[in-house]
Amino acid sequence: MTTNYACPPSHKHAARNPRLANKMGCKRMLQTTLLVVMGTLSVYTYFALISMVAPTAPKTRSGVPLVIMEQHGDAVNYWSKLVHTKSDGPVLLVHVDSYSDMMELPIPDYKQGDDLTAKLPEPGMGDFVTLALFTDLVTNVVWIRSDFSEGSYNGPPPGAWETNISYFEVSSTELSVCFDGLAMLPGAKSQGLNNTNYIEAFETCTMYPEEGLISQRSMRVLVRTAAEDSLSPETHVEETKNWILDIDLDYFAATDPGLEIFRQYGFSKEWVDEYFQGAFECNDSNYIEDLAHTDQQYEDKIKALKKVMNMLLETDDTTANKVILNTFVENKVSCSISNTSKVHTLVRQVQAFTAEQRANWTKIWDLDIADWTGDMMEVFFSQQAAYGPLSLHNSREDIVKRVQQLSYTLAAYVQTFGWPECITLARSSKYDHVVPSERVDEIQQQVVDMLRTLVPIAAPEIYNYDAISLHPRYADIA
Repeated sequence: MTTNYACPPSHKHAARNPRLANKMGCKRMLQTTLLVVMGTLSVYTYFALISMVAPTAPKTRSGVPLVIMEQHGDAVNYWSKLVHTKSDGPVLLVHVDSYSDMMELPIPDYKQGDDLTAKLPEPGMGDFVTLALFTDLVTNVVWIRSDFSEGSYNGPPPGAWETNISYFEVSSTELSVCFDGLAMLPGAKSQGLNNTNYIEAFETCTMYPEEGLISQRSMRVLVRTAAEDSLSPETHVEETKNWILDIDLDYFAATDPGLEIFRQYGFSKEWVDEYFQGAFECNDSNYIEDLAHTDQQYEDKIKALKKVMNMLLETDDTTANKVILNTFVENKVSCSISNTSKVHTLVRQVQAFTAEQRANWTKIWDLDIADWTGDMMEVFFSQQAAYGPLSLHNSREDIVKRVQQLSYTLAAYVQTFGWPECITLARSSKYDHVVPSERVDEIQQQVVDMLRTLVPIAAPEIYNYDAISLHPRYADIA
């Protein structure tokens, strides 16, 4: 029996949550076509070529490679270099993160006969695990999600689940890798901490017609928490010789990325709540849908919103509504004023800004908005605007406790499976605004110190705080 979950709006940068999908309970039959054969061969060739110019993880090692990066999507590039090849058997990914990073993976601008390798997108921080699964770099996933004490969680309840990762022909020019619903494994049961606020549904395939299915394979997703860890490592995990440990520091402390940008420029959550959030609305504001159909649609909204926010510095309160609405109309975007009273109050606040506040307001819209992703649209401009999960209790004591809890869980994995092939550690702060900037260095040091108590870390550690050269050219980490 398949358990389906509704998919609410995304609350993660880079649109971590997948497309809104209508529930469909049907299972799809396996279909194999020439397209997937060609695509699969290309993918295997792709990683074979990488391995020719990259170091191979030796059978006997002096320590475990540790890579520390800013953007989490870069991790998959290192896995392709540091993990044994497919012939060595299944590779388990132990993914420690507030989010699954298994959003739908669109492959646009594809024509039959194209080299699929050349069409694979750069690994994004919301879909890089999907990319690793699609290319068979990893086989199954254990997702150890955050268990913040205010009771705000992502994903399905902890437990052992099975899903299908499916490969669809969405149109004559677009392919998509998606997930086809969750079913609890026989003999498994949901394990506490069920008060999830935002479900990562793993059912994005349900929006596509069955005849578009090219192929699919089943996989297991074990969802766990460190605080309530009733699943042992060997439970429901297929036999594996190789595993990857992947940690995002947002597991220990996280904030909504939109709020973090405002906070860094001196605007508190209380200020945003009172004067900004919910003032405007873009009726069809769905980042994933925009990107799936045209980048221009999303870019037009961004440009219009930037223009409106900067105009507030010069717009008189009595004419603000008319000026704002005219701007939306002129830019042909489906955005509007959703709370007239709040807009009037916002205009008065902006008009009273100090010189420093005016400069900071401009920076938010002229500089940081260039890196905006789906979260900003969902958090501030969607019909059901709401913040993503927040780690409100990120004191030093709380972080130390979380690191210690995680160490017990990871120690069990090391005891059961031996050393991981590699460890990747994402800071998710400088560009993604998820981990509070004043906490990230401290958390990183605590986590690295904890890892050293579990396994020997190979020297030298690899630090890469800026984005590496992405697909198809990778950084040299020899």
